[in-house]
Amino acid sequence: MERQHKLTGRSGHNHTATLYLPERETIIEPITAEGHWNQVTAVYAKFGDLSQANGYRTVTVIDDRTAAPDDDTGKLLLQVSDVVQWSRRQEWMEAVT
Repeated sequence: MERQHKLTGRSGHNHTATLYLPERETIIEPITAEGHWNQVTAVYAKFGDLSQANGYRTVTVIDDRTAAPDDDTGKLLLQVSDVVQWSRRQEWMEAVT
């Protein structure tokens, strides 16, 4: 796993993946359940651009330790990534790694 890995999207824009698994070409971006809309839309735009670059697998991890995720957040991010919750990490970590 690499942190802060640089990737180029289809648009030519350079993105930084918070977590990247090179052997699986998987990008993981964590957000808080009460994340600001700016954070959510930034992940949406990043994943939309990168998924068209080479078909990276994208995963959004919602940190639900202090609050439940908003339905709109999940619906938006499901368009560009697998959306998983931190509280269910045993299930998705095995699938990702």
